[in-house]
Amino acid sequence: MQDVRLYFKQSAIRDDGEFLCLTDMWRAAGSDKSKRPAKWLETEAAREFADYLRNDIRHTDIIRSERGSAGQRGGGATWAHWQLGLAYAKYLSPEFHAWCNDVVRAVMQGRPPQPSQQIDVAALTQSILATAIPLIMQTVDARIDAKVQGVSLGVIRPWEHGALVRRINAAADAVHAIGARPSRRSARSYVEMRVRTSCGWVGTGSKMNRMPAAMLPYAERELSAIEREYERSSGRQLELVASKRK
Repeated sequence: MQDVRLYFKQSAIRDDGEFLCLTDMWRAAGSDKSKRPAKWLETEAAREFADYLRNDIRHTDIIRSERGSAGQRGGGATWAHWQLGLAYAKYLSPEFHAWCNDVVRAVMQGRPPQPSQQIDVAALTQSILATAIPLIMQTVDARIDAKVQGVSLGVIRPWEHGALVRRINAAADAVHAIGARPSRRSARSYVEMRVRTSCGWVGTGSKMNRMPAAMLPYAERELSAIEREYERSSGRQLELVASKRK
C-alpha cells in the first residue's frame, strides 16, 4: 500500500511515483457518479489526451486498474499518469483543479507545499473542539436537567421498589394506629400520595415500580419525614393515655 501524502479537505489521495489514484481524486472532489474515472476516460477529450501522452512520453501503460479484495464491493481503483490526473482534476471542479496544480506536483517532485497549502493541524483541531465541546456540554446539561426535573434515566431496581413499598406500608400502619386516618386503606393512600407528590411521580399510570431512579432519594426523604411525624404523634398519644389512667 502506498503512503498517503496528499490530502484535499482531509480526503486522502494516493500517489505512486508518476501515477495518481483517479478514484481517490473523484471521491475527494465530491463529484457525482457521472464523473467517475471510467466515465471520463471514455470521453473524446480524455482519449485524445491519453493518446498524446503515450506518444510524448513513449510509455503505453499510463492507465491501470486495481481490483478490490475478494468480497469487497467498490474496493477497486483507477490509476493514471500524473498529467492525465491533472486533466481529470480540471474536469472534476475548478477548486480541485487549482489545488492539484499547486500541491500535487510539489509533493510528487519532492518539494514541500507552501504553508497555505498544508493542513493547518492547530486550526483543524480548534475547529473540531469548537464543534465537539458544545455538543458534549449539551449532553451533560441535558442529563443534569433530567435528574433535577425527575425525567427517567432508568427506573428503580426491584429491591429498591420492594424496600420502598415496605416503608410505605409501615408508615401507613403507624398513621392508622394513632387514628390520623379512619382506615388502613385511607392511611396508605395518604402516605403514598405524599411520597408521590414529594418527587413529582403522580398521574395516571405512574406505577411505583416504574419510578425513575432519580426520584428515589426524594421519596425516601419524605418517608423519613412521615416517620418522624409518627414518632412525635405516637409519643404524645401515649402521654395522653397514661394521664387518663391516673
